[in-house]
Amino acid sequence: MSYDSDSLYNALKNYIHVKKKPVWGTCAGCILLSEKVEKTKDDNIENEYGNEFSLGGLDIEITRNYYGSQVKF
Repeated sequence: MSYDSDSLYNALKNYIHVKKKPVWGTCAGCILLSEKVEKTKDDNIENEYGNEFSLGGLDIEITRNYYGSQVKF
């Protein structure tokens, strides 16, 4: 995903924080909407919503487990 001003990330962030629209997230969506993400792969990545590139908007903390894909390739 590109993180420039025309990216999907910024459009979703605007939709959630500026327009104050309701959103629903399960599984990875819940992780993206959480305010803080713990046990990230790269603890050097930070933004205003925690240690991972999250959108924020849901006042919860998530702990990642990194069990991988549910589908075997």
